[in-house]
Amino acid sequence: MLAVWAIDQNQVRTISSSLLWAIVVLTVVLLAVAALLVVLGRWIKGSRSDSSSSGSELATFRSLYERGECSREEYEQIRARLSQKLKKELQLPGKPKAESPAEQPPAESPPEPPAPEPPAG
Repeated sequence: MLAVWAIDQNQVRTISSSLLWAIVVLTVVLLAVAALLVVLGRWIKGSRSDSSSSGSELATFRSLYERGECSREEYEQIRARLSQKLKKELQLPGKPKAESPAEQPPAESPPEPPAPEPPAG
């Protein structure tokens, strides 16, 4: 019976050490995957925030203007700069040139209402 106990102790030590190493390796792999996901998430979030940063800044300055914390002139200057930056970020074409009044087609006048008919009688 003493020999059976010795065999069991050796098997237990072998199993427990193998199990311990498996747990350590699994923990390291899980931590590496978690770190990779965090880095990937920050990279994706960073690329999104760069493209919308001008829009969010413009919204922030508009709320400052609406609360009266900056003057209209300051807001207009900031808006002009940020709108140019936002157009570049979104790759939008510039504002189309307005036609001169001579090149614009004449505005059509609204049709005149029909004359009332004289009463019958």
